[in-house]
Amino acid sequence: MLFGVVTGPSIKIAEEEIFSQLEWIDAVEFRLDLFIDLDLIQLKSLLKKLPIPTLFTLRRKDQGGGFAQPEKTRLLFIKELCQLQPDFFDLEYDISPSFRKKLFLSNPKIRFIASYHNFERFPKLDPVLCSLFTPHAHFYKIAVHCSSSIEALQLLILSKKYTNLITIGLGEKAQFTRLLAPILDMPFSYVALKSQTAPGQLKLKDLQLYRFSTLNSTTAIYALLGDPIDTSLSPLVHNAVFSAQKKNALYCKIPCTKKELTECLNLIQQLPFKGLSITMPLKEKTAAITHCLQTAINTLVIDSKITSFNTDGIGAIQALEKKTTLFKKKIVLFGAGGVAQAIAREAIEKGAFITFINRTREKAIQLAKIYRCRGGGIEFFPLYYDILVNCTPNSDCIQSEWICPNCIAMDTVYQPHWTEFLKKASLKNCKLVFGKELFINQAVQQQRLWGSSLSEIELEQLIAQAISKSII
Repeated sequence: MLFGVVTGPSIKIAEEEIFSQLEWIDAVEFRLDLFIDLDLIQLKSLLKKLPIPTLFTLRRKDQGGGFAQPEKTRLLFIKELCQLQPDFFDLEYDISPSFRKKLFLSNPKIRFIASYHNFERFPKLDPVLCSLFTPHAHFYKIAVHCSSSIEALQLLILSKKYTNLITIGLGEKAQFTRLLAPILDMPFSYVALKSQTAPGQLKLKDLQLYRFSTLNSTTAIYALLGDPIDTSLSPLVHNAVFSAQKKNALYCKIPCTKKELTECLNLIQQLPFKGLSITMPLKEKTAAITHCLQTAINTLVIDSKITSFNTDGIGAIQALEKKTTLFKKKIVLFGAGGVAQAIAREAIEKGAFITFINRTREKAIQLAKIYRCRGGGIEFFPLYYDILVNCTPNSDCIQSEWICPNCIAMDTVYQPHWTEFLKKASLKNCKLVFGKELFINQAVQQQRLWGSSLSEIELEQLIAQAISKSII
């Protein structure tokens, strides 16, 4: 059940919000502690008009709410609100046990939620559970701040252990926990109709992107791991492909640092994930963790075990081969990360000659030894080459004087479409390969690895259409 959350400040405004979004929600939560002008007669009248279930919340300030009056006043108001017979009522975990019991027994038609909120930190969960569980509640909710993907995943795994338990990770790093709620059989989810009442709370436009209404306990989960990933278009394109082929799957974003990666992958295997995209700065470490022969990977397939692949190299080569053959071509790869290594591997197999250039000279020399090619710092930048590829996330790191006129210039950065590097290259009459082309090609290969039933041409068209309005 998806609750649309309304905050007032008046019943009239709340009514307008609810009816304007009625088709997208299953029920409505009235955050009455945030209302400024609360008229109970008007509220009662609105309840009669609503065709969907209702939830009342009157939360204290210390639990992240807006009710600042004495507790005695609040409890009297809660009793008065129960007379309006909402379908659900949310009460904090530490409310007076005798008061909770009395409400529970005297209002058999109201289903009560016992909730715990912590907006500041991630607490020890066992003591919270002991305090939360009471026989005088129908549902239980834990909403806590998560400073990492590890804590967010731990919350999701906890929800699997208990019936009628809702777990919500607060904060941007844990926003994905809200998306996965229906997949993990949590009874409730929440969406802001206008004003967010908690960090990371979803908005309706988010739900539409992730096809939230279609998610269920058999939905397969795919995700992007990396840091930062805020501007990634991967959810947009992969969810569009899943929708087109009517695949019961969701693709979301999970912020993950190098330090978190090992534990993150361990926790993910305890949940219904079927595949992952890996982006910077995790590609090399993921290859080591998954014992891959390649030095960097960007794609994982998860079943009984994790299998790793890299589609970056193939995607880049496909884009370059639309401009020229690679046999005996001299290619300069600027950067020494996972993308550069993936391209080098594929290009060498095509018979190209590779030179790694990196601001950290030692890293380029190290890769040159591994791939049996040339490498060095920026002082080693060749005077002549056929192809120059920016393999760093910085689209303005290559100076104009380093760019050979009439060469092929490719950027692996796809946002913005016209990077500073490609602008400089266009002034040198270079043939340009945009990062969008690599992005599309590698995404096509990922979908194939994840079992897409569509052809490569169909996938390419779908992905190109999905991102066409988003690339500037």
